[in-house]
Amino acid sequence: MSRGVSCMSLNRITTMEQLEVQLGDPAVLDGSLHFVLSHEYDEAERFPQAHIETLRTLGCFQYFIPARLGGQLAEFEQLALLCRVIARRDLSTAIAFGQTFLGALPVWLAGNTQQQETLAAQLREGGLGCLALTEKAHGSDIFATELMARQSGEHLYLTGNKWLINNANKGVSVTVLAKRLPPGGSPELCLLYLPKADLNPRHWQATGKIRTHGIRGADISGLEFRDCKVDPNSLLKSTEPALFTVLKGLQISRILCAGFSLGALDSLFRTTLGFARERVLYARGMLEIPAVRANLAQCYSRILVADLVNQLGCRAISQLPTQLSLYSAIVKYLVPTEAEQIGQQLSVTLGARHYLRDEYQFGMFQKFLRDNQVVSLFDGSTQINLGLIASQLNALSANLLSRQAASADRDALNQVVALFRIGESCSGFPEQAQLALNNGGQDAVMAAFLQLMADPDATSFSPETRALTVQLQTSLLQLLREIHGLAQPPSAAINSACYLELAKRYSRLFSGACAVLAWHCNDASQAAEFASPAILQEYLRYLLAVPLTPACAARHGEIIDMAVAKVDQRYLLSFNAMHIQS
Repeated sequence: MSRGVSCMSLNRITTMEQLEVQLGDPAVLDGSLHFVLSHEYDEAERFPQAHIETLRTLGCFQYFIPARLGGQLAEFEQLALLCRVIARRDLSTAIAFGQTFLGALPVWLAGNTQQQETLAAQLREGGLGCLALTEKAHGSDIFATELMARQSGEHLYLTGNKWLINNANKGVSVTVLAKRLPPGGSPELCLLYLPKADLNPRHWQATGKIRTHGIRGADISGLEFRDCKVDPNSLLKSTEPALFTVLKGLQISRILCAGFSLGALDSLFRTTLGFARERVLYARGMLEIPAVRANLAQCYSRILVADLVNQLGCRAISQLPTQLSLYSAIVKYLVPTEAEQIGQQLSVTLGARHYLRDEYQFGMFQKFLRDNQVVSLFDGSTQINLGLIASQLNALSANLLSRQAASADRDALNQVVALFRIGESCSGFPEQAQLALNNGGQDAVMAAFLQLMADPDATSFSPETRALTVQLQTSLLQLLREIHGLAQPPSAAINSACYLELAKRYSRLFSGACAVLAWHCNDASQAAEFASPAILQEYLRYLLAVPLTPACAARHGEIIDMAVAKVDQRYLLSFNAMHIQS
């Protein structure tokens, strides 16, 4: 892997701004991916083929091809922004598009030169793809895979079914997980990259569309193989088991999934803020109502911190690949669930209009609410990700507590500066061997936060901000001691409800640590929001359940002013100063 950090490398911003111009304002009918057409596709449960054709024409599929193979994928943060730009217009389109990268990841990690070149050619033509893991009888339990790859002579023969596969019909290729039965051997999981044109149509088929609550136009169906002969060269061969390839690929895709939720949040918040600014209630503007201001200020603060968590995850793919087993699970748990909760919170302000299918703002609010719910399901559900976090808590607590006691890791802060400084750019595609299934107790972010808090002179925080950060530190150390107490001797299984709750708490405190580190590593030259502690204070108050006081009203007003300025100046709801067409 070639990886690097460059200061103020903002190519990702200018490139995505150009794409925004090409796609146009989604609220205007002459835009390429406008809300009216997205709504029509959704109501008719029709695949957004015209949207995919637009992305194909604009060369968006090039961002799925690593730079070493002649593609545009050098920086995962840029790919996340691409997903976000599409998702703020239509999640059905964004997810169908993104599913193609999910199918490509095992090939990039474990494929040979010929397989990678074949896939790269497919993507240059804008061909959709998919990853077929799940089966109806087993769901996320991929260990129980029943699709069988029987070897006879030089060929393999596939028999069995896959279920709930996005792009199963529309994809021109499928990367499939099967159980291989070599002659005289024991069954073992394997991965195969299968261009559909190479398969005999009499021996396989994509099953009918499965109707869904959200992303109604998505091509979600299944695959059925009936003694289907496949070339043995379709096997993805690696020095590691196929299961490891799947799990490591998901570490990358889970982080990128957060871009879908952030895109949805961008549109949900803009719609609600616009309504509140126009609406008059009880002889005054709705935005002047204290409860409305408090609600919107908290939502905006949470959106920006979710943006930070996603940024950390994207950059860690290149800079800290050995720690992705933890960070990918935290990002995938935290951002989609935050988006669901923020969406519901915004619906309170929008009122009855949030429930309408076409009467207000093209009915897109309810569509985004429904569509976003699927993000927490795929690439590992919320429970799966909490389980992954829980399985590492004992080692994390032991390691972080021992370092705290020894006042170690004086360089921990230096290790994460590039992950949080807004203008930095982290590039590089990790090799499969650089990814790990377990962090071994390492968490550079929490270690850096604890180092920062150990030196009161290291920050220039105001007394109010400092008090909140100390409360966050206290909560984290208390949690680590609770975990350590459960582990010595073990008094609860790591898959117990107790440990899953601890995983939720660790993830939430992690987001707070990200916010504190971001304010430490940045100033107003990086993003205007860092000139004031208002967003940091509001987020920590929410996170730590600090009661509201009358003094909070001034902070809410300051945050609302920031949000209004961001929207009026047509910026993405992000610390990245990226202009959009809306």
